[in-house]
Amino acid sequence: TSLPMIIEETPPTPPRQESPPTLAPPVPNELQDDDVQYNEIVAAVMANDPNLTQVVLDNKRQIGNNDEGEALWEALTTNNHVQLLSLRNSNITDDQMAALALALNENTSISRLSLQNNMFTSEGVEYLIVCLECNSTIDAVDLEGNSPIDPRILDELYGILQSRGGVPNHSNKLELLLERILGNDPN
Repeated sequence: TSLPMIIEETPPTPPRQESPPTLAPPVPNELQDDDVQYNEIVAAVMANDPNLTQVVLDNKRQIGNNDEGEALWEALTTNNHVQLLSLRNSNITDDQMAALALALNENTSISRLSLQNNMFTSEGVEYLIVCLECNSTIDAVDLEGNSPIDPRILDELYGILQSRGGVPNHSNKLELLLERILGNDPN
C-alpha cells in the first residue's frame, strides 16, 4: 500500500517593502552603536583611525552619565579625522555640554554636530557658542527637540554658523520665529 502524498503549499512571499528614504543615507566609515560596543567606538576615536569620519551614538543614554561621556570627550580632543558626531537622544545635560564644548575646543576635524532630543537648555547652548569662538571648524549644528532655548541664544548660534557658510537647522529657526510671533517679541 502506498501512502498518500501530502503537498504543502507555501504561502506566497509578500512583496518586499522598501524602506522610506532617509535624509542622509548610511555612509561608509561610520561606526554605529548597533554594530560595535560603546567602548570600542571610544577606543577607535582615541586611536585616531583615519577611516573613521563619522561617529553615530544616537540613543546611547549612558553618555549622559559623567563617566561614560568623559571617555568620549577625552577621545575627541586628540582625534583629527571624525567630521560628524551624532549624539541624538543621549541624555546630554548642560554639564555634559560644558564638557563636550571643552573637547571641541581642542578638536579640529568635527564640522557637524547632531544633538537632537537631549536634556540641555540655553546654558548648554551658551557653552557651545563659547566653544565656537575657538573652534572655527564646526559649521552645522542640529539642536531640534531640546528644551526651549532662549531665542536670542539661538540667534547668536545661527549667526556664527551662517557666517561660516553653514546652514542652521531650519525647523529650529521656524520654531524660533513662531515663538516670537506668538509671544509678541519685537526682536
